[in-house]
Amino acid sequence: QDLANRLRLGSFAEDGLSYKEKFMVRTYEVGINAVATIESMANYLQDATCNCFQSIDEPTGGSYSSLMKELHLTLVTTRMHIEIYRYPSWSNVVQIETWFQLQGKVRAQQHYIITDHATGEVIGRAVSDWVAMNTNTRQLQKIPDEIHHRLYTKNLSSSSRSAFPEGNNSGLRKIDKLEDPARFCKTGITPRHSDIDPNLHVNNVTYIGWILESLPLDIFQTQELEAITLQFRHECRLHDVVDSLASPEPVFEDDKNKRNGGYDQFIHLLRFSNQGYELNRARTLWRRK
Repeated sequence: QDLANRLRLGSFAEDGLSYKEKFMVRTYEVGINAVATIESMANYLQDATCNCFQSIDEPTGGSYSSLMKELHLTLVTTRMHIEIYRYPSWSNVVQIETWFQLQGKVRAQQHYIITDHATGEVIGRAVSDWVAMNTNTRQLQKIPDEIHHRLYTKNLSSSSRSAFPEGNNSGLRKIDKLEDPARFCKTGITPRHSDIDPNLHVNNVTYIGWILESLPLDIFQTQELEAITLQFRHECRLHDVVDSLASPEPVFEDDKNKRNGGYDQFIHLLRFSNQGYELNRARTLWRRK
């Protein structure tokens, strides 16, 4: 663990109110245009989050991680909103600045600002909501007082700062259920062993790929994903089978006013193939190239 801490390109800011980590875009993290994929960007966010929480252990003697294990708890994502204004190219270095805020005793919120390390340009922003899940019962539960205390040792929760400028509430918009018949559909998606994370369910980043899988090729050839909102409604396990549905949706008027046209929007649904239960709702916004 000491070696990992020395090699990791991340640490808490001097004021202790955020955690910053640098990531180089690797060849296996880019798509056909030689820029990072949205899944790669989401993986950077996830890694920065985990390293932020792990770094809390350094001044507390490992108390946070050990307490979570003793209480059979883990944090799981319930909602995520990501906006990417410019995708970094292969070999570029990006910096993720992240901080969290406790929302009562049930929910925590993680904020992210993504910058080009070479220029300081903000190229993306994100926010995610987290809740505590009991790893034995798979039920959600309140965040215990002991965990609250450990999280406050880094004072990150005292900040009311948001990653998004005031007035940008795109990630808070309600996502209606997509009803049949959907315009696009991809059926029979099955998790791979590599999709399962230590929480014994499909990792939240995998859902992004499944959501996009139903869209036709010409969308990817002529447009670029600018924003994605995901609402997680159920966990997916190894032997589940999933359908991915998508349909066009009108772009919101205030988004049209903020941006200079040339946008398309889709609403998405992931559901279990057999039971039809909802797994995930999502919305994507695409800018034309």
